[in-house]
Amino acid sequence: MKHMRMLTAMALMVAASTVGAQNLLTNGTFDSDLSGWETYDDRASWRGDMGNTLTGGSGPGAVEIRGDGADCNGATTMIGQTVAVVPGKTMKVRVAAFLPGGDNEALAVSAKVYWKDASNNIIATTELTPQSVERDQWFWIEAVTRVPEGAAYGEFLFGTKLPTGNACTAGAWAIFDDAWLGTIPPELFVPAAASAPGANGTYWSTTLWAINPNDVEVRLDGAFLPAGQDNSGALASLRAITTIPAHGATEVTDVVAALGGSGAGGLFLRVVDAATGDSPPEGIDVVTYTFTPSSSGGGNYGQGIPAVTPGEKESVRCPGVRHDGSFRTNVGVLNTSGEQISVEVEIRGTDGTVLGSESWTLPPYGQRQESVASLGVTGLVAGYAVVTRTAGSGGFRAYLSRVDNATGDAVYVLGR
Repeated sequence: MKHMRMLTAMALMVAASTVGAQNLLTNGTFDSDLSGWETYDDRASWRGDMGNTLTGGSGPGAVEIRGDGADCNGATTMIGQTVAVVPGKTMKVRVAAFLPGGDNEALAVSAKVYWKDASNNIIATTELTPQSVERDQWFWIEAVTRVPEGAAYGEFLFGTKLPTGNACTAGAWAIFDDAWLGTIPPELFVPAAASAPGANGTYWSTTLWAINPNDVEVRLDGAFLPAGQDNSGALASLRAITTIPAHGATEVTDVVAALGGSGAGGLFLRVVDAATGDSPPEGIDVVTYTFTPSSSGGGNYGQGIPAVTPGEKESVRCPGVRHDGSFRTNVGVLNTSGEQISVEVEIRGTDGTVLGSESWTLPPYGQRQESVASLGVTGLVAGYAVVTRTAGSGGFRAYLSRVDNATGDAVYVLGR
């Protein structure tokens, strides 16, 4: 199916350096015209008599994309705009569509992003699929995706799918509004969190601290990611953890229990504007404190674990392994992607010799933590761990937790 479009120039906008909900597209709301957009011939026209009425819609002002006569015959007539992007950034892409009924011969609507390198070659494509389509109603077509490595530009295209195998008699058209392509605060993960008993009489609980630097109140949503299972479903039904006032801070005790969980695993976190549900201009700062009461009854021992973005490296190292009568060390990995991955976990001595290793397969958003003794390592005073992805392409975060056997005091080391 050919694309009926002609992009004679690229409307480039440099991606902003600030992390936040900034639309990189020019004139995505189509308030008064089609400026900033490249169109094919006269197949796109501005309409001021209607516009997106969904929550978050901008109201009157939209673009109609039409095919007539012999121009149908299986084409997709589209409009597009190209923007500069940064590899690795998490992007939200969406456009509202309206597919009229009646004598409209349009088959459907289409939207996609072509990711291009600096030479304007297509290196990847993101297809946007609507959750449901009903004629004579506005609906969103959207996706959240990461800019692939090597991409310099994103070309956002959307339009009307025309009848196949014949010309149009009455015409085929759809209406679009509120096109959006922009960075969003990255998804945050806490690789280790707990509300559970541990070894040597310890009981581990996680407290969350967060700061909101925005001028608006934000809501922190999240999900507990229990160890040893596929947690895809948890991300589809996030729970509200807390709201944080503008330039304010919060503390959430036993955040795992607050998310309806128990046991050990990781955390997924996402922040939204409390009033609109959209991404705020800036992300928030999150640190957790996982601790156990002192065995002597005098306070707590624990470790600070900052929230991190999805990992991007294929292999990471964690110094500080000690596993003997005085200390014990656990090694953990959190899969920060929606695909299954496999990793090789190695414990090495001071001379780099591999003392123990094991291959782990992690389901989507799955977490696993084991004592280094399970890898066959005991009596080690000084060493380090190496975690390498061996299958799949999803991101991961690896870490060590080294615990004093006498007190329960713990040190957290993130793989780098």
